[in-house]
Amino acid sequence: MHDFIFVSHSTSDPDAHLTEAICDFFTRAGIGTANFFCSSYSIQAMELGEDDLRQIYDHLDRAQIFIEIMTKSYLTRPHCLMEVGYAIARHRQSQKQTKGRAGVRFAPLVIPPLDFSDVNALHRKYAIKLSNAEQCRQFTQRIRNLLADLSYRLDEKTWTQASLRFQRKWATALGNYSASIGST
Repeated sequence: MHDFIFVSHSTSDPDAHLTEAICDFFTRAGIGTANFFCSSYSIQAMELGEDDLRQIYDHLDRAQIFIEIMTKSYLTRPHCLMEVGYAIARHRQSQKQTKGRAGVRFAPLVIPPLDFSDVNALHRKYAIKLSNAEQCRQFTQRIRNLLADLSYRLDEKTWTQASLRFQRKWATALGNYSASIGST
């Protein structure tokens, strides 16, 4: 099973700390790089000489979980918003075909200084504002629940260690991000 998770993110420099922390968590939690796609992190990311947009659509078509790392930069990038729109359309199409069962599952993340009012246009009702250890725990638990719904098996000890490490790493990544965009 490849591209189980699609990580939608801005490729701006300040956002790189955040994206790397999330992708590192997936790798350490036992998900494996072949089971998630992040154009800035994945080994198999993008094939040179191929149509980038077509490759993105191909990865989106295979994804069962869609994560949005919503930053200030993310909300201004047409490519990021296109990915959200495509995932939502795919989800709706799947629901029609399966009579309401879940299609793509969403795990949107709101990154400070943004808050929920900044992302309401995207209609993200399950968003988590990822700014402290408890919210990191909520995020890792949400991913674990989504994976369990899809019958993806994980090692409990590996997952727990990766989750705790992610909480520490996220604090550093968020601090670096905040410093680079001039936010406190």
